[in-house]
Amino acid sequence: MTDREFAIQKVRSAGILPAPDSSPHIQHSLRQRLLWLWQAGRLRYG
Repeated sequence: MTDREFAIQKVRSAGILPAPDSSPHIQHSLRQRLLWLWQAGRLRYG
C-alpha cells in the first residue's frame, strides 16, 4: 500500500471523503486538497 492509498483510506475511515459513487470531479479536488494537507502536516510534524 502506498502512502497515498494509506492517506485516502485513513481519511475515508474518518468519514471526511465522500463515497466512491459521488461526483469524480468533486472527489478528485477533495482528495487533492486532503492529500496536500496531509503531506504538509507530515512534513511539519513527521
